[in-house]
Amino acid sequence: TSAQSKDQPSVRGATSAPGKDQPAVLVELKPGESANDAVLYIGGLQPMADPSLLTLQRRDANGLIHVENLPLEAEALKAKQLFQGDLLRALPRADWTDSLVEVTGHVKVPGTFAYTPGLHVADLLMTPEQIQPDTYLGRGQIIRTQDDGTTDLYAFDVARALKKDPAQNLLLQPRDKVELYAMEDLRLKRKVTVLGPFTKAGTYDWHERMRATDLIFLAGVPRLNADRYYAELAHMGPDGQPGTVIKLDLSKLLFTEHRTAPGLDDEAANPRLQPYDQITLYEIPGFRPHRTITVSGQVKRPGGYVITDPKVTLSQIIERAGGLTDEAMPKGAIFLRNALEDRDLAPGDIEKTGVNKQDPTAQGLNEVLQRLNETKRDKTTSALLASPIMHGLLTGTTNRMVVDVEAALRGDAHRNVVLRDGDQIIIPRKTESAYIVGEVASPFASFQVQPGDKVRDVIKLAGGVTRNADTGQVRLLKADGRILDGWVEGQVVEPGDAILVPQRFRVNTTWQDNLQAIMPLAIIYSAVHR
Repeated sequence: TSAQSKDQPSVRGATSAPGKDQPAVLVELKPGESANDAVLYIGGLQPMADPSLLTLQRRDANGLIHVENLPLEAEALKAKQLFQGDLLRALPRADWTDSLVEVTGHVKVPGTFAYTPGLHVADLLMTPEQIQPDTYLGRGQIIRTQDDGTTDLYAFDVARALKKDPAQNLLLQPRDKVELYAMEDLRLKRKVTVLGPFTKAGTYDWHERMRATDLIFLAGVPRLNADRYYAELAHMGPDGQPGTVIKLDLSKLLFTEHRTAPGLDDEAANPRLQPYDQITLYEIPGFRPHRTITVSGQVKRPGGYVITDPKVTLSQIIERAGGLTDEAMPKGAIFLRNALEDRDLAPGDIEKTGVNKQDPTAQGLNEVLQRLNETKRDKTTSALLASPIMHGLLTGTTNRMVVDVEAALRGDAHRNVVLRDGDQIIIPRKTESAYIVGEVASPFASFQVQPGDKVRDVIKLAGGVTRNADTGQVRLLKADGRILDGWVEGQVVEPGDAILVPQRFRVNTTWQDNLQAIMPLAIIYSAVHR
């Protein structure tokens, strides 16, 4: 009988009493009962126990622990009386598996079984009945462990072994492991796929009798931009040959919270799926829940404006924004439009270039800066070398359109741009200054200009050009985005304009020359993004 007191004798080790890692079992003994009685109380020893001896651990009156070996013989155990606190331990043998065989894999009862001399495969698999309905009967295998730890493999025909065919019903040895397999192990995983704007698009297991509606239900709910009327089902052709594509009326196959798709048995409307089929749902082109225009800067109500009419003009959106403030400079307005719209590109096309997607650079300014960037020639081929520093300025997802905002607000229909979703309009504050960058004595500075001042006058204010300036390629960037090039020294400079003075071409000879050429470009890049 079990006892709760820690002072009772206990038995630990390779015993038949249950417990994780064979914890000690407390037993309560009557006066005069022996170690043999304790072993009988806990159900005897397991096959893995060393059959020669037990150990008895006992603490003396001084607290010292003594260990004594007890022969595993009934008479010797009966002669050994136990006292409170004694610990009787059965030690496991290292070679206890010699009396076992193991069954693993696709069987009803995997595990270890007792080995008896003359045991064959059929004996092990038929007691208990181990074969499942989908067990593969064409092949099983035996992994045999030799005395030196190496392993051998023996394959056999399961069906013939069960019929006790001597050639297949192999004789087992201790420590053999018999492995069986399922029919599914010999098949490729059969899958079906659904693509497109579904909430759970992906790949799913294929099942017999599966129809298009079953896969569409697994794919979840079509997203807002999904075409809910048209889809396609693609069958894979035999042996890698081209397959067939079937058009589906998606409106009859969708499940919603208010409607359950009928269990259509019509093969044309709801065809059965084959392994590796694919259903594709498509998007509505140009779908947007809202078309939004952003107006910022010197307007009375800056912010985002949703447009619902198919044609909303620049002047109309400025009017909705409350009109211009007294500090507005419409001549220098910046009109930005998504480059993907004009170039008919997908978002991934721009992302692959590694370009900064937040770069709202001017379309005309890009071209000029690219020319400024070509400041070196290869010393052997004389080819122009472009520096990667300017890469973020050469291409962007947003373009500046040159728009005459003043004329549009005055009512000029030819200048009044029809807006698109994502357009941005920035109205700057009035300024009296013009800017100059590049090869002048005081680069990257602003100067107050008076009516009638020309490019040459502003260059003089900046201290004149340097010896490295290419005076034949000076550019005048107007506040409205237009660029004037080719001998512009006599052009009138207005507030908000910028003058660009590039370097002459240099020969790519040493790294010092490269550094001198790149440094001004880095400063220009910083100035434009400031």
